[in-house]
Amino acid sequence: MKLGWDLKTGLDRQLSAWKSLDDRAPGDFTWEMANRNFPDVVAWKGSDKYFRSGPWNGLRFSGAPQHGSNSIFWYNFISDGDESYFMYRVTNKSVLVSSIFNQTKYLWERSTWSEASQSWRLFLTVPKDYCDTHGTCGAYSKCLTNQLPYCQCLKGFTPKNPDEWNSTDWSQGHLRNESLNCSTSDGFKKYSNVKLPDTTLCLVDSILSLEDCRTKCLNNWHGFCHFHLLGLLFMYHLQAGSRFPVHPICSPADSE
Repeated sequence: MKLGWDLKTGLDRQLSAWKSLDDRAPGDFTWEMANRNFPDVVAWKGSDKYFRSGPWNGLRFSGAPQHGSNSIFWYNFISDGDESYFMYRVTNKSVLVSSIFNQTKYLWERSTWSEASQSWRLFLTVPKDYCDTHGTCGAYSKCLTNQLPYCQCLKGFTPKNPDEWNSTDWSQGHLRNESLNCSTSDGFKKYSNVKLPDTTLCLVDSILSLEDCRTKCLNNWHGFCHFHLLGLLFMYHLQAGSRFPVHPICSPADSE
């Protein structure tokens, strides 16, 4: 299966669920390769972004560990100026695989056939859990599947609407406790094991060193944060009123 863009012709290979088993017209559950500076796979529920895979890290999409090569599936991502696409194939030809875009549940379900039980066994679903759904916790938040409530505040931020936040409506996210002051008191805080930010607003630089990137970010403290992946430096321009992704990789706080 191949999902993505032929950048020379403008061909966009997308996937769409049927409206129902009885109506094979395209439904509103669609998947595509987002065509931007550093692409990732995005699922849409109508006009709302529903899931994103995170950028490719050389082995898999960083926010979708289930999409890594294994004994049954092989995955690859290509972005070379001519094409930008994600593909996978079944490596074990003896395994029968079913791949279903479930319009009712809004899930991509992949199953393998069991000869022993004569039935399909669910191999993976995407999104895989509550936190995998895009925008669950709003801006400047983190989502933890092993804690309740799922949505947690990042250090230095307070819920934008405390009453709604405490009632488990986390969609409005957070505001800063204090305005940034790009001095020795402000810097970058490291967050591990989180989905990298949406690349819609990112700038990609393959030349800057990590330290040069840090300096550039701090010199533009009102609008940038950064992360490092595959030897590339990603800088995020946070425009006024923009929403930082639900799984942020950096946040101004105490220096590392």
